[in-house]
Amino acid sequence: MAKIVISAQIDLPADKREEALKTAQPFIDGALSQEGCLHYDWSADLNNPTRINVFEEWTSEEALASHFANKHYAGMLGHLGSFGI
Repeated sequence: MAKIVISAQIDLPADKREEALKTAQPFIDGALSQEGCLHYDWSADLNNPTRINVFEEWTSEEALASHFANKHYAGMLGHLGSFGI
């Protein structure tokens, strides 16, 4: 079965990026603790001060679907919402 790889970007005001990254750690840790999560990382884009790069790797579509239904994903959406995203 093929792995699922996600590469995404989150754009937000430059003055909010570091705060968003620092306070996201509980949601990142939550994703990493989920069965089927091989990699889950947020990082500051070195070329764009308003961007966070997101990279995820999951063992299967089922694992990713479970992530989307998990409280950690819902919490992450709320976290991003607090920054107007």
